[in-house]
Amino acid sequence: MKKIIFLLLIVSGLTGCAFANQVQYFWDLSKAVTGQGHNVMTFDKNTSTGGGFFRWVKGSNVGVTNIAGLRIKPTTTTIGWWERVYNGPIDPAFFGTQNVASPSTLQTLGISQGTADTRYGTGVVDVTVDTYDRAAIQFAYNLLGTWPYSSILFSCNTYYVNRANFLPETSTGTPGNFGTYQVNWNGSVFKTTNNNVFSMVSRVVASFADGNLAINYGTYNFSNGSFIGTGDFATGIEFDAGYNCHFDNLRFNNLRNGLVLRWCLNTQISWPRCDVYRKGIALEYLTVSGGSNSNSNCHNSFIDHPHLEATHGCDYGLYLLANDGLIVESPIFEQSESGGTYFNYGCYFNYNGNNNVGQFRINNVHLEGYCDTAAVYIRAANGRYILDGMTCDHDQGIAVMWGDGAGVNPDFEVRNVGFMYPPPLNKFHSTNGNNSWTFYKLKSYTRTVPIPIQMSDDTYWVSGTAPSATYLQEIDCIIN
Repeated sequence: MKKIIFLLLIVSGLTGCAFANQVQYFWDLSKAVTGQGHNVMTFDKNTSTGGGFFRWVKGSNVGVTNIAGLRIKPTTTTIGWWERVYNGPIDPAFFGTQNVASPSTLQTLGISQGTADTRYGTGVVDVTVDTYDRAAIQFAYNLLGTWPYSSILFSCNTYYVNRANFLPETSTGTPGNFGTYQVNWNGSVFKTTNNNVFSMVSRVVASFADGNLAINYGTYNFSNGSFIGTGDFATGIEFDAGYNCHFDNLRFNNLRNGLVLRWCLNTQISWPRCDVYRKGIALEYLTVSGGSNSNSNCHNSFIDHPHLEATHGCDYGLYLLANDGLIVESPIFEQSESGGTYFNYGCYFNYNGNNNVGQFRINNVHLEGYCDTAAVYIRAANGRYILDGMTCDHDQGIAVMWGDGAGVNPDFEVRNVGFMYPPPLNKFHSTNGNNSWTFYKLKSYTRTVPIPIQMSDDTYWVSGTAPSATYLQEIDCIIN
């Protein structure tokens, strides 16, 4: 019997229950100076989250600063402070969220600007417009700019935001140099609460110089989030200046734009799904002071298995501007099942006057619907450009490749197209007689009737004239 009682006491001590007191709100800990630990119920009276176990840390608290939801010192003593017990990433729920569909502002709920500045930092929130969800998320993102808070793991929930949440551009503290930062939304859904134009997650630099600092700050990995808007207003994620960043398993719906990146080198975007009005995924360059189409691009990036939908009509499924060395793997372009809404362009690639752009490849395109202008549009001046594999669920599949400018010589290859529909459904354009064109393993059929295919046929070309035999090759094409 003695052994059993002793074992129970040990287990209770390990869980923090033997000496734990319960307090209602995190801020009540400022009045507590006794006990080995406290169980907190919520962040404050207005929130449903922020609870947890807090342990007592002995030592002088002179110079120790409070961190809302994580650490707080008593107001009546200079000895000791309370510290949240947790393992791993921080969670915005630590800082008090409501997760309600029609949230009130902090001011409406009785939080003054002075109180908000004390909790979250001066100027971090505006109590006249901000909600608890927006304030907690912004506070968590700000902590990414301070050591050692390099990782965020959201509690899976629905969060309601009414203006942008900003990511830090630079780091302070130790190590304060290049690092890796994780934001795992953990299946959470983020919804806008108004029709304002803003980016739900934002890091937009003011100049090329600021972009250089931001790139040196480190690598971001984003994953597992859904962003839902109210129409042609908000953007899901807008992010400038990154290196080796990852964007994995993200969903964007009913927004103006999904994911917009500028000057994000060597970036990987995996398994995104977009159903937006203007740009599903955009890889662009900085247009702010010092930026240009040749010095701040998204070179050598990879878009893996994107699923682009046009339920609302969509200008661009993929919008790729002045970027070299891009690869797009297995995209799906899908229109609304009810019909009537289309992409203007499925994939739009344009060198945009940057003659240093020399490579682009798109593989295994699946077109499940219609595109007003082109399913795959490639405009280039130099280098090599490949469309390798394309199937269509309907008797329509527009591919436009455009060699631009005099005195330049891009090489275009079209390979493994299972349904190479006749003009005007497929058109190619060569503005320079020196453009090189190779067509490899094409099959030409409609759903029921085989159609002859021969790329030397002038009707396949926008100009009305096919390139000379010197610059046009057809290899293993099926000509019926």
